[in-house]
Amino acid sequence: MLHIADPAGRALEAAGHRRAGLLGTRYTMELGFLGERLEKQFGIKALVPPEDERAALQRVIIEELTLGVVKPDSKALLLQLAKGLAERGAECIVVACTELPLLLAMEHYPVPAHDMVELHAEAAVELALAQDRTGRLEG
Repeated sequence: MLHIADPAGRALEAAGHRRAGLLGTRYTMELGFLGERLEKQFGIKALVPPEDERAALQRVIIEELTLGVVKPDSKALLLQLAKGLAERGAECIVVACTELPLLLAMEHYPVPAHDMVELHAEAAVELALAQDRTGRLEG
């Protein structure tokens, strides 16, 4: 099993990040399956926006982005949330939602941003390529 947080954790660790802002759906930010894993496995503290900002981002994801609607105000909101996390000590942003790159490219965040889905997909390909024809992992 390839836990989605592990490739991000390895990337953040390699970059020397110890505090990461976590942006995604409300459930991703609140339930802890990513943030707690980053902290337990990699010693990386995950910061999330305040509750009202998490609710606003959830609304944008569900009511706009999943329907293909991209609004300038929503882009401004996402950037504001990322800046707020950086001001609270986030050294980077973990973009943990497939739709958020529709609003803001990784290079436009105020601190380094890491696309969790992209990192997970790359790790899955590496894992698949590491398997021999019998399905066993090499090495």
